[in-house]
Amino acid sequence: MTRVTRRDFNRLAAGSAVAGSAALAAPAIVRAQGNKLKVGVLLPRSGTQAFI
Repeated sequence: MTRVTRRDFNRLAAGSAVAGSAALAAPAIVRAQGNKLKVGVLLPRSGTQAFI
């Protein structure tokens, strides 16, 4: 049985993390947003919740 050192384990873990994050980030790089997204918030201007 081969012995895994701490250095080898950390190297493998770092490589797996880089490969996993690259695989998850790839779809966001490949395709772009088609339409603009409007973001708005309706806040009360008077009354008891106007302090928000």
